Amino acid sequence: MIFIIGAAILGAILFYFSYQSRQNFSCPTCGEKITTEYLDAKNCTMCGSDLKKDH
Repeated sequence: MIFIIGAAILGAILFYFSYQSRQNFSCPTCGEKITTEYLDAKNCTMCGSDLKKDH
């Protein structure tokens, strides 16, 4: 029983850190929205223009 509770807590903590590491970017030219984890996207994958970071 304790193992299951510990695994659930560990899973919740890992999900929280994974969710916090996501970054959202949007393209001011074509409106494409890009979500990345741990990476900084520089250019739009559709049109190639510079991206703007969403907060």
